[in-house]
This record gives sequence, structure tokens and C-alpha cells, in this order.
Amino acid sequence: MDPLVGLIRRFVVDFMNGHNAAACSEIMDGDYRLRVGDQLICGRDSHYRPAVQAQLDQFPGMGLSVHHLVTSGDQIAMHFTEHGASGGCGGPVAAWQGIALYRWNGAQLTSCAAEEDYFARRRQLKSGV
Repeated sequence: MDPLVGLIRRFVVDFMNGHNAAACSEIMDGDYRLRVGDQLICGRDSHYRPAVQAQLDQFPGMGLSVHHLVTSGDQIAMHFTEHGASGGCGGPVAAWQGIALYRWNGAQLTSCAAEEDYFARRRQLKSGV
């Protein structure tokens, strides 16, 4: 398996779907940067992990499904869907798509530029559909 694909697999399986915050330190560089829309989140431990934890708190059983991966060897693009019930089991459910473009340093992820369809998520949570 390509090393970058293996790292993204760990990101999805261990960190996002496994909700294992400790895996984040192994997968991402300490200066990790995430740009989502017009927001820039800098610093794995100081800002990124708390932001992800807030989303996991809102969607306690949240999962991430990967639809496509494309890599050049030093960058990787991922098309995905996140899905979960707001407030946990029995809460309103939503599934929203996104794309993410990751860079790495040969060992850890260093940055990501992502777009997620938060409008669809809000609409689904409000309408119940």
C-alpha cells in the first residue's frame, strides 16, 4: 500500500471513525493546519483536536465514509461523507459530503484544505429528512 494512502487510512479508521484522539498525535504534525471554507485552524493540539472533539460531541457516533482517493505520492485528495445523529442515538440524523486535499512530510499529515456541505447538514437536522 502507498504510505500516504496508509496514513489516510489510519486517519479515517483510527482517528475519525475510532474516535481515538491519541491517534491524532501519531498521524498529524504538531503544526497541522486545516482550512475549511474561510476558517483556518492552526495547531494540532491547541485548535484542531478541540474543533474535531466539538463535532464528535455533537455527533457522538459520527462516521466517515470514503468514496474516492486520488494521490500524487506527496498529496492526496479524498471525497467523503460524514454521517451521524446529532445528540446521539435517537437524535436527528444527517449525512453531508465533502472533499479534502491533504499534504504530508513523508511521515505525518501537515495540512488540509477541505470543503464540507454544512448547508445540507443543517437542512437535514432541521427538516428531519
